[in-house]
Amino acid sequence: ISPRISTYLWMESCRVRSRTGHRTVAVSGLIAQQLEQAYGPIADIQIIPPGVSAAPLPDASARAAQRHALGFSPDDRVCLLVARNPLRKGLPVILKAMGQLPGHVKLLVVGGDDTTRAYVRQHVAAEVMERVVVAGETSNVDAYYAVADLYVHPTLNDSYGMAPLEAMAFGLPVIVSATPWCGLSQYIRHEQEALLLSQPEDPDELAGSITRILEDDSLRRRLAQGGKDFSLTRGWPEIARQYLDLYHQAMAERRTPETSAEGGTNQGGNR
Repeated sequence: ISPRISTYLWMESCRVRSRTGHRTVAVSGLIAQQLEQAYGPIADIQIIPPGVSAAPLPDASARAAQRHALGFSPDDRVCLLVARNPLRKGLPVILKAMGQLPGHVKLLVVGGDDTTRAYVRQHVAAEVMERVVVAGETSNVDAYYAVADLYVHPTLNDSYGMAPLEAMAFGLPVIVSATPWCGLSQYIRHEQEALLLSQPEDPDELAGSITRILEDDSLRRRLAQGGKDFSLTRGWPEIARQYLDLYHQAMAERRTPETSAEGGTNQGGNR
């Protein structure tokens, strides 16, 4: 009954309605499904996921120095979570799972703020809190991917999931929520590119998945390589090509016979 929300919904419905020379792009099949549930069938909807950049070459000395700076020893096994709002991307269940894991398993949270730190202090036992490092927002996340041993992302609401994809590009074994909680998971094979959580809010399942990766060398290598290979299919050059093809299709529809007969006089306005 909110006029403001009703106006937003009406504006969005106008933007996604099918018409000549127009395309609606969804970042995942999950978002495409949600759009069609809200507004009905969209004939020209396209699914083009976000791209990911290739990871820089590993630098063992830089990794060791960064781990030392963060307080991690060479024997520690570091789980990583990167999020603008860690509490919405599964931090509460990760903290519960940490209580079931041995002391050498540490957690690095990147993107946390004062609210995140306060939550950790209030909801985590002292012996677990000592194993948790919360880093603030940063534009250089690469260094944190480089120091981690695995990536955890038990999100309950992610339209796609860029952070798990970036972790794959860095060769990290990944644990992520299955569909419908994470759009990226629609394209991932369980135990091939990542471990998919059937119950993201279950700390037992998450702790068991972390333990499997840390104790099973074969599984860890398979996930690292499978995720790396998957990330290569999502590189920015391929995503850019898909958008260029889409633009060409849309512009071809906008060129009427009358425009073509004029020898391209008005084509500049169509580009």
